[in-house]
Amino acid sequence: MKKGIVFFASMICCLPLMVQAAEPDPNKNLVGESTVFVKTTDFDGVYVNEEITEEEFDKAMIDNNAGISPVAYVETSYKRLDMYVYDEGGIYEADMFLKWKGVPKARSYDVFAMRGQGMALVANSESGLQTYYKGSNSYKIDYPYNCANILINGTTGYGFSMNLVNGSDITGYELYNSAFFKKSITGTAKIFGTYQHATRDVTLAQSKSYSINANGLGGVIFFNDGTLESYYDDMNGVYVSIN
Repeated sequence: MKKGIVFFASMICCLPLMVQAAEPDPNKNLVGESTVFVKTTDFDGVYVNEEITEEEFDKAMIDNNAGISPVAYVETSYKRLDMYVYDEGGIYEADMFLKWKGVPKARSYDVFAMRGQGMALVANSESGLQTYYKGSNSYKIDYPYNCANILINGTTGYGFSMNLVNGSDITGYELYNSAFFKKSITGTAKIFGTYQHATRDVTLAQSKSYSINANGLGGVIFFNDGTLESYYDDMNGVYVSIN
C-alpha cells in the first residue's frame, strides 16, 4: 500500500498570504473528505477559535501585534485542516494535512492525531511529516511509526508530537499525518482527526500525556492533566464517515 503526498503550493510570508490546499490523490479511490478553516485569536493568553469560510481564510490578513490597547497583545493565526480517506481494497488510508497561514508566536510540541470509531488502527501504518520553509527552500522532518514522538492507544488511534522548528527566518509550515484503518463494525464507521497547537513551551513527555478519547480536544486528544490541556488551543477537528 503506497501512500502519496500531494502538495500544490508552499507558504510564503506576505500580507495577505495565499495558501492552497493539499488536494486528494486522483489515482486513489476517495471515499470521503473533510476540511475546516479556523481563525484563532490570542488575547494575552486567552484563545478564541472561530470557524471561518474558505473565502475568509484566503482573504485574511496576518495582523499580529495589533493591540486593542497599548498594553494588550493580540495575535491572530489561521490554519486549514484537511482529511482525505481512500478505500484501498477494504483497508482505509486516512491522510491529514495542516497548513499554517503565517508563522505562530509559540512553537513547541503540537499534537496531530486520529481516532477511529468502528475503525481499528492498522499496526505500524502510521507516518508523519513536518515541512518547514525558509523563503523558497523547504526542509523536512519524518516521523515514522516507531519514533519517540508517537503515542499509540491500542487500535483506537494515535498521535504524533511535532515540535515546530523555531527560527526567525522560517516563513511557513505544512504538516502531514497518515495511517491505515480497518472497519470493525458492519454499519457506518468514522475517522476523526485533530491538530492541537501548543500555546506555550511543553516537553515531549508532556505533549504525550494523553489518551485517544471522544471527549478530548478535537474529539480525539484527552489530556490527563486539565492544566496541560489548557496549554493547547482547542482547534476544531474533522471527521469522515465510511459506510
